Amino acid sequence: MVTFGVIHEFLKYLVIRYTVWPQGYRIRLDALAYSMAAATGYVTVLNLDFVLRNEIGADAAALQVFATTGLHLAASMIVAYGLSETHFNPRSFLLMPFTLIVAALLHGVGITMRANFVNAGFFLGIAGTRPLFGLIISLAIVVGVFSAMAFLFNNAERQAREAEAEQGL
Repeated sequence: MVTFGVIHEFLKYLVIRYTVWPQGYRIRLDALAYSMAAATGYVTVLNLDFVLRNEIGADAAALQVFATTGLHLAASMIVAYGLSETHFNPRSFLLMPFTLIVAALLHGVGITMRANFVNAGFFLGIAGTRPLFGLIISLAIVVGVFSAMAFLFNNAERQAREAEAEQGL
């Protein structure tokens, strides 16, 4: 659960950190754009590898691609918040390691939860997979994280505008 999340999120963080940090950040949403771009590139390679190596149906492949892409984008959004706050609000120096840990845990927990919901449980009789449950849990993670991060980004922008207005007075 922990290994995948740590490796994936740390690799995406390193790409952002050593390519565009800090000269590429003009506004808070730049962190989001760079993180989403890094996640999209990373997950494209993972998805292509999965689709080309496995001989599965198109429906199962599409569900796997959606789940993997959504989870990577959601975790990268958390890292983007940490990067933007580290750059624009430097007094919160522990936020970046904290957001990396949260993103890695979300990634690991998301993979585990989806696998538990998709795979059949232990019982006597005919067992089958439940791909709809995997789609629902993936969708819930994506919507939940995107909503929470939108709130945090908007709150940080509002606080920055208020601080700027106080200094202008």
